[in-house]
Amino acid sequence: MLTVTLQVFRRIQRSPLRIQTMATLTVANEPLYDFTKGSTERQQLEEALKNLEGKCEEIPVVIGGEKIFTGNCLYQVCPFDHQRKIAKYHLADKELINKAIENALSVREEWEARPLTERTNIFLKAADLISTKYRPMILAATMIGQGKNVWQAEIDAAAELVDFYRFNAKNALDIAQYKPIDTKESVNTMEYRGLEGFFAAISPFNFTAIAGNLAGTPAMMGNVVLWKPSDTAMLSGWTIYNILREAGLPDGVVQFLPADGPTFGNTITASPELSGINFTGSVKTFRHLWKQVGQNLDIYKSFPRLMGECGGKNGDDFSVFMSAVIDDKSFARIKGYIDHAKSSPNLTILAGGNCDDR
Repeated sequence: MLTVTLQVFRRIQRSPLRIQTMATLTVANEPLYDFTKGSTERQQLEEALKNLEGKCEEIPVVIGGEKIFTGNCLYQVCPFDHQRKIAKYHLADKELINKAIENALSVREEWEARPLTERTNIFLKAADLISTKYRPMILAATMIGQGKNVWQAEIDAAAELVDFYRFNAKNALDIAQYKPIDTKESVNTMEYRGLEGFFAAISPFNFTAIAGNLAGTPAMMGNVVLWKPSDTAMLSGWTIYNILREAGLPDGVVQFLPADGPTFGNTITASPELSGINFTGSVKTFRHLWKQVGQNLDIYKSFPRLMGECGGKNGDDFSVFMSAVIDDKSFARIKGYIDHAKSSPNLTILAGGNCDDR
């Protein structure tokens, strides 16, 4: 259920007369499909999976709406078929990342000045597109690119991402309705503004929904964002980005920046305009970013906000419950746990214990 009610009222704030729009939004969790044989959703998903066969999507850097093909490219491969290249993505260097910062700052004031209802409507439209038109596509990109089975992809890439955008829009509109108490001597108001400078979003491989949330929600609140998608979730990230553009996200509000991790981190933390980092990934990487920000604290125009989600362990066969791990680094790490169990006198392997890196 998704309903929007707009209420317009007038408030005297000295002079001139000010008109403010308030909105209430009722949302509910996105329903899950069961993909039974012969169902429409299963047929559509099977077709989307088939459309990806033999296809390698070329993914550019995007700055201010301009697609930039740098020629410095890497490939995203399918986790359960390493010979299958599914995306060829161009990398942004330090110069391009700084160009993205400049472009983002050039549109920041105009974007922040847009009414909150306009900004949230873009993400509500994106949620509708994900829920309907692009549901098969984003599920297929997540299954093929990140090795998720159909159930994991449906919960993550469709339902959870839709919920992020809808519930975040509701929360944004709800908090904007708060009105400080007036007194006989004064009329009090509160406004929510984007942060001065730019946000950096560094998203993980394991949740398509988190990628869309880390990059999208700061923008919803009036910020401009530099988004570095994960190398091993590039195809689903690119799908989200294009959905946001179709939903009406203006040029430059979110810059799409595939990049080497250290290059991106070093460049954003060296910019005086850094206002925040949205991060999901390893403890080691977030600690490094935090140290860099601390060491550079004197150069910043404001105090950067750091938000990090770290740690934890989170096929096209619809009966599969567990699929491949994301890449060779993850494989080696998990194999190390198994090898430790085999060599430890205090542990016994009850089931499994073998692995295959093909």
